[in-house]
Amino acid sequence: MSLTASRTPSALDADLDAGRGDELPALSRFSLYALPASETSATIHARRALMSRKGVTVEEAARRARERRREAGKMRRMDRAAWLFVVVGTCGGALAWRGSALSSQTMLLAGYGLLAIALVALLARVTRTPARSPLDAFYLPDELPATAEDIALLRRLSSEDPELEVVTNAWWRNQAPIRKSDIRLALDLRRAKLG
Repeated sequence: MSLTASRTPSALDADLDAGRGDELPALSRFSLYALPASETSATIHARRALMSRKGVTVEEAARRARERRREAGKMRRMDRAAWLFVVVGTCGGALAWRGSALSSQTMLLAGYGLLAIALVALLARVTRTPARSPLDAFYLPDELPATAEDIALLRRLSSEDPELEVVTNAWWRNQAPIRKSDIRLALDLRRAKLG
């Protein structure tokens, strides 16, 4: 009878485990099925969002902002106040015409006065509203470049978390600047890990 046939299966498993005891801790860290208790769904989602970050170049962000500015320019050249001045001017013109038809000097002057005030207000309103607003007003909050305080916060978070440091090191080499959305992704990962 062979030596292995006389041994029980549990004894064989114990011998195998003793032979690879030094390999098991390293393998268990990377197991997809044996996640540590600290890995929550929030941590996994935050890590996935951080890893799938899409850097937006300066030119791409400016193109998007120009498109939003063009769409906004189509929508609101004449706002409600401008239309109200047009209606008041029309009423003033009608009042002046009625005063002329009735030979009423008071009604004629009131109509011309109302028409003049409405036209001056309309011209002031239309000329003070720029046809092309500054491009900075049309960047989304996540498209704005990170400030010095944001960069300092990202450096501090990276120094505290080795996983985040590996990811952000790749960001520094990328041609797309670090934006507010990137800081938000790093903060989301930290919040998910803490809590």
